[in-house]
Amino acid sequence: MPIYEEECSQCGKVNERISPSYTEDTIPCPVCGGFTERLYSLAAMAMFDGFETTNLHPEGRKMHVRSKKELSNLCHEFGVVPAGDAPPPKTKFVDPN
Repeated sequence: MPIYEEECSQCGKVNERISPSYTEDTIPCPVCGGFTERLYSLAAMAMFDGFETTNLHPEGRKMHVRSKKELSNLCHEFGVVPAGDAPPPKTKFVDPN
């Protein structure tokens, strides 16, 4: 069942309510009995937009990644370490002269 958040207009307390379906009805604030108003927020789902990259394939071939699982599988297949897990890159100073 979805969880809906409601905020009291008098005391400002935010309450959660589990409801089997969306209704326009709100419940009185359990703290002060005041009028509550539904809060709208983004869903807690993880969204993944597909992207194209040339950084996975050893030959630099363009690949389209459609999900986190596919990205993980491709990284494993080609031995690529994702940036979040990689050690800091070793840099070498090159004198421009």
